[in-house]
This record gives sequence, C-alpha cells and structure tokens, in this order.
Amino acid sequence: HQVQTQKRITFQQALDKYVADYFRKKKAYRHEKGRLKFIGKMVGHMYLDAITALCLSDYRSKRAKEVAAASVNKELAYIHRGLTYAVLELGVLLQYGVPRVSKLRLPKGRDRRVTESELQKIIQQSESTMQVIIQLALETGMRRGELVKIKRKDINYRSRTVQLYDTKNGEDRVVP
Repeated sequence: HQVQTQKRITFQQALDKYVADYFRKKKAYRHEKGRLKFIGKMVGHMYLDAITALCLSDYRSKRAKEVAAASVNKELAYIHRGLTYAVLELGVLLQYGVPRVSKLRLPKGRDRRVTESELQKIIQQSESTMQVIIQLALETGMRRGELVKIKRKDINYRSRTVQLYDTKNGEDRVVP
C-alpha cells in the first residue's frame, strides 16, 4: 500500500479501499453493502481530517430520528472502522486521532417467548412443509440460513444428526 500522508483523501476513498481489501471477504458484506452505500452517501464526500467527534455526534442525532438505535450504532461502527483502517493501513495522519462518540442506548430486549398456545396457532396456520421447518428450528435452535441450506446428503438418519457447513461463524458443526 502506498502511504498517503500529504494527499487528503475522502471518507469514500478510504471506505472503498476498506471494503475491497477487507470487508468484501466477510459473510456480512452481502447484507451490509446497502448500509455501507448509505454511509458513503452521507459522509463519503468529507475529507478524513474533517470528520470530527462533533460531526459524528450530529450524524448520530440526525440518524436517531430516522432509524433504530441499533442501526445508528452499526453505522457509527462502520465509520469508525473506515477511519481506523485509513490510519493503520493507508498511513493517513489524523491530527487528533480517530474521532469517537458514544453509542446510542439500545431499548430493552425481548423479555418473553412465544407461548405454547401461540406456537400451536402458528403451526396450525402454516403449510405442512413450513410446519416441519418450524419444528426443526424449535428443537435444534438452527438459524434460518442454516435450515434453508440443508441438503439430503447432510442428514445422517442413523445418528439423527444434520451436518451444517460454513455456518454464521464460518465453522462446520453437527446438530443433533
């Protein structure tokens, strides 16, 4: 990588390099590229040394009126990663370092599960194939993406297990 200490670069340039060199290889890229594109539209035009904590605070406040707190926090995390990448990998010098702002407070998480009677209603209203998928998900704790990728060859009927490949964390696993 060429060290850029004199030339000012925009956040979009740093973000594009971060995505090409690192993030594009991540599983989350497919789901997050829209978010990255949006961030680029919002702050991509700015020079890295112009992105201050006050700028990020204003961004956080504006976005908090438009989307959920978790989304704002993810966007801020991507901006921080882009800035950190520019400093560590591209040799960009930021006079005051990478700016940081506090995250938004997240609402309290779910505090209940579907009741047995609600679950039975859901199952009764579902088509037969979906009923099997719901039962399998409940009994194994498998994720939606894992369930839809199951192939017949992955099922071991004798040991009553399913072999999952390339799961969310990148590892294979066997589910009883």
